[in-house]
Amino acid sequence: MSKVWLITGCSSGFGREIALAAARRGDTVVATARNVSKIEDLEKLGLRIIKKRLDVLDSDEQIKETIADVVRTVGRIDILVNNAGYILEGAIEECSTDEVQKCFATNVFSQLTVIRAVAPYMRAQGSGTIANLGSIGGWHGSPSMGVYCATKAAIAMHTEALKGELAPFGIDVT
Repeated sequence: MSKVWLITGCSSGFGREIALAAARRGDTVVATARNVSKIEDLEKLGLRIIKKRLDVLDSDEQIKETIADVVRTVGRIDILVNNAGYILEGAIEECSTDEVQKCFATNVFSQLTVIRAVAPYMRAQGSGTIANLGSIGGWHGSPSMGVYCATKAAIAMHTEALKGELAPFGIDVT
């Protein structure tokens, strides 16, 4: 049976490649991006790819509505890939509070918001997979990458906690 994927941050990099790989294996992919013009071409490849605007920094309510619209359109979400991210480079003492907050908002808080919007549907299905993209930076800090590494460490820890919280509902978190 084919799966339905929801992938954040599909305008480039890993998100785009994961979307293409999943669609090429015959699955349905809801590819999301802040700017859907950057993913227009994905929808035209003859694969089962549906483009959807999703800015992970939108309000909780807007994200819940977007996820509800996805479920109305495709019926379910089997796999959520939390890929959207922001790399902040610079010495910690040189990064402004606004830059640090944007990095945490994009990399950490947005994942939690999307998970809170998707998890109820997966619980109702009795199954699902949530993949939170991390980084080696979550395990080993690097000079000039301290804030980014801190966000990736937070992702590793909330992923570990969620794995235990959602396993009883048939949802795997990785």
